[in-house]
Amino acid sequence: MVKLKDIGYKALKLEEPLLRFGNGNSIYQDDLFKKTPYMGANAVIGVYLVEDMQGVSEVKKCAYEVFVKNYFEGNGAEFPFSPWKNITFTMNRRFRSKISFSFNKVSSPADFPTTTVEEMAKKIKNEPVDLLIFICSSKYINDIHDEFKILAHFNNKRVQFISSETIVSKLNSNFNSEKREFIQGLAIQILAKCGGIPWKLDKDDVRYKLKPGSLVIGLGYKKPEKDLIVRGAAHFFDQENSVEKFVSKSFEIAEQDMKSLYFPTEVLKQIIQEATEWYKSQSNRKTKALYILKNSRLNPREMEAFRMSGLNWTHIFLKFGGTKLRLYDTSNKISGKEFMVERGIALVSNPSIEKINDQELNRVDAVITTTGVYTKRYANGSDYSLGTLGTPRPLEIEIHSNFDDNAEDVVKLILALTKIDWENMDLEYREPTVIKYAGRMADLSYCAANMKPPVSLENINFDVRDLM
Repeated sequence: MVKLKDIGYKALKLEEPLLRFGNGNSIYQDDLFKKTPYMGANAVIGVYLVEDMQGVSEVKKCAYEVFVKNYFEGNGAEFPFSPWKNITFTMNRRFRSKISFSFNKVSSPADFPTTTVEEMAKKIKNEPVDLLIFICSSKYINDIHDEFKILAHFNNKRVQFISSETIVSKLNSNFNSEKREFIQGLAIQILAKCGGIPWKLDKDDVRYKLKPGSLVIGLGYKKPEKDLIVRGAAHFFDQENSVEKFVSKSFEIAEQDMKSLYFPTEVLKQIIQEATEWYKSQSNRKTKALYILKNSRLNPREMEAFRMSGLNWTHIFLKFGGTKLRLYDTSNKISGKEFMVERGIALVSNPSIEKINDQELNRVDAVITTTGVYTKRYANGSDYSLGTLGTPRPLEIEIHSNFDDNAEDVVKLILALTKIDWENMDLEYREPTVIKYAGRMADLSYCAANMKPPVSLENINFDVRDLM
């Protein structure tokens, strides 16, 4: 048997990062329902039921209304509609929030939103609510999703879509746990979009804390086929204060370079400057080190922007597609999950020196499981194991740094960044949020550029809640 140390690797078992709630901490996102949010919300929401839902019976339409009314304005009573019986939930009671509710019916998808940008913006602006929730078909959602969110943002409102097919599926489920998870997951998104903070990384968890002055930046792209214009976005994250900001950039890449997406030197230089100025305004500290996460390899043009910043930097390439590697754990004897690897297992190579464009960089290769088996605890104190069956794909990572960085800190950072997504309270989530939402911002930028008339999102402030 080959030992890891013989091939230049070591194995790490990372403990789950702690999350901070309003009244304590936990490693589990769904402990929010035993605790309180880090910060509640005070908002007005409007729920719009699209009546013209083809293939949906009157009984199911009624179920949507029952679901919505009980979900938002109920008093903690059981859901009266039979598939939801024994599920008790009221957002304000659970979250100590002040969210008021109005329920509306829309006669057909063509009525709201309307066909032109001007009319859509006018209707959104005139709605006396902070959050617009639409229950409608998934096709309707796909047709208008990004454009509608952009218009809502320009009118200081947020949007939540709920697929009618999803509600039908949950209503027909034989498992109360599946219904409960759906209700809870949606509640977290709505709480966040109303301005609440469900949870943060616990800044007192020293195991997962980067050194002071460390700024995290996720970079994302949107490149349509046969188009040289790339929509790029950056997601800044201050780990100590759990605050974030987005910037959007459009730029052109030469056709011969299209196989390897990168941020041109001048564009990345601007992003770094904006990021460091923002970080100083948030923390009253100067940036000492950049941690840049991307799903493309380090490019010499990007290295030049890093060099011009005069900062220490670590570039982290996360390979999402085409991962052939699978990990097994022969010591796992849990019934039904034999040989499945746990979440938080990392294999980290010994550092080596790689020369790129005459610059010597430290390089470390790593693998980390952000999905897999994990342990939960019943209310009676006994443990049970969860995790998707099979052999989950680990993340393959290339780490390049111009200083003597600690690769263990980097893999811990990646694991922590999978836990602060308010769209997902599941520990099986694979993608660090700074890359996910940078990609979402790039998608919105592309959509905005193709609206009629075109809209630019550069220099427009977005919140992560606008992208959920």
